[in-house]
Amino acid sequence: MPDNETINDNEIVSPLQSRVFLTFSDTQLARHIANECRHYGFKTRIFENLAVMQNAASVSPPDAVVIEDTLIPEISRIDELFTLNDEQKHSPPVLFLTETDCLTKRLEAVRLGCQGFIHKPVNIGSFLNRLGQLCQRKRSRSERVLLISDGSPIIEQHINQLESQQLEVIALN
Repeated sequence: MPDNETINDNEIVSPLQSRVFLTFSDTQLARHIANECRHYGFKTRIFENLAVMQNAASVSPPDAVVIEDTLIPEISRIDELFTLNDEQKHSPPVLFLTETDCLTKRLEAVRLGCQGFIHKPVNIGSFLNRLGQLCQRKRSRSERVLLISDGSPIIEQHINQLESQQLEVIALN
């Protein structure tokens, strides 16, 4: 990990007090990233074990999770790791951290439904900016779509498709 990285404070989006769970097997890297995150207003917790992180997330859901690829079990979707309570509509956004920057790992992150991909050595500035964007998006209102129809019955199909993607739909006939 480069020690000579410069971080421009004006470029980092950091929703204050966003809770981030770091799930890494490399505790030294986790502590370094946690310290950088705290400096920019994130609250962090470090986990070396995925099961412990899952239990903590079920009690107090984080705003974002960073998981090292070696700790991800054989699952079809990252959502399977989280138990949602009545107040939650979606599982927290997940950043996928890997040792290598290769197409196979990127495709694995996409297949799992992760919202981001980061490889080692971690560029702290880029990492913090991406993390801030994910936390900000989670806290913002759901995205809206306005459909204007000529009265065609197919609009209902479009409404259902958009709502299934967690979009707020406003339809005008």
